[in-house]
Amino acid sequence: MSTRRIYFLLPFTKSSTFTRTSKFCSHQALVNNKFQSKDENKIVEHFGGLKREEDFIKTAEKFVENWSVLRWPRHGCGGRSYALIGTLADIERALLDYALNFVWKQLQLDDNVKNVEMVNVEDILPVSTTRACGVPFQTGQNPMQYRIFNADDIYNSRQKQIELSDDLDLCLSGTAEMGIANQLKNRVFQQDQLPTYFLSESSCFRPEISKGGLECGLYRVHQFKKVEMFVVCTEKQSLDELQRIVKIQKNLFSSLGLHCRLLDMCKDEMGVQASRKFDIEAWMPGRKEYGEVSSASNCTDYQSRRLKISYRSGSSSNNTSLHYCHTCNGTGIASTRLIIALLESSQLSPRHGLQLEESIKKMLPAERSSVLKCGKAKPIDYFFDTGIC
Repeated sequence: MSTRRIYFLLPFTKSSTFTRTSKFCSHQALVNNKFQSKDENKIVEHFGGLKREEDFIKTAEKFVENWSVLRWPRHGCGGRSYALIGTLADIERALLDYALNFVWKQLQLDDNVKNVEMVNVEDILPVSTTRACGVPFQTGQNPMQYRIFNADDIYNSRQKQIELSDDLDLCLSGTAEMGIANQLKNRVFQQDQLPTYFLSESSCFRPEISKGGLECGLYRVHQFKKVEMFVVCTEKQSLDELQRIVKIQKNLFSSLGLHCRLLDMCKDEMGVQASRKFDIEAWMPGRKEYGEVSSASNCTDYQSRRLKISYRSGSSSNNTSLHYCHTCNGTGIASTRLIIALLESSQLSPRHGLQLEESIKKMLPAERSSVLKCGKAKPIDYFFDTGIC
């Protein structure tokens, strides 16, 4: 019996990669060409809490190393494996619940949003869907996705010189955006239903490798949890919906007391699917650097054309009234990076623990809701600390 395994990305043919043609010119026409190089990201504004720069502030990993709450398993999935235990697991759960509730309430209170739906998404997706979302497969040292395949299926497809069917050519999802898009494939909306928002909390899988420095420890890991916003709208609404997502993100991080900056991203920092992209970076005082914690993109009709997501204008059922939707997406929170920003921004004076924002404290179990104190943990023989931060 054959066995399924997870490998790095192995594209079969060059023809499997999407290229832009005149068929997709409406997306191209809206691409933001204002910036031409990677070094020209524009800082739009700073917002949120105070920028802390005290010398006593430690990196998140160093701060909790005696709590017995963060471990680097010896027998995990490579050097990026980690385990959140006890207090830190509670904090992650509280952050995810808080972010999901916060975004839900913000959208429900907005009269311009027609529908909001909560979605559970798959962790395993057809490769055709991730390509349609604009995530290409890459080989070499910096692949973007984990691919799942059966060795016998690969051999047979190559022998017959055919591509695998969707039910055999699979990968792990890198973000809930892909899972939501997969569920919307071939869907037709009514114009008066738009904009419709979809919210999801999911596991995300990334094979990216740390470059050291800022990206050590929890900053760049192979698996984390994320709250995602995804909106389907008309071509006239997409610019406003991108701004709405960014506004919600700013409100969310400000409510947590984090000092952040908003970046208008240059062309080289955007994927092929995005016509406009904003990143939010939080100040991480233990690292003494800004680190990306959120992004928002306007994908116009790039994804909808490939996944056949459309809307019908007016009340006519005639197919000539069908139009391709526009899609935008944005991160609510990415758990591990927000943990870093929160732990480093909430440290009290040396040896006085951690003071969390009230909005998070009330989401924690009762025994965790007071000021968290450091306590010496007993050594655990079957774990080891990487000591990389």
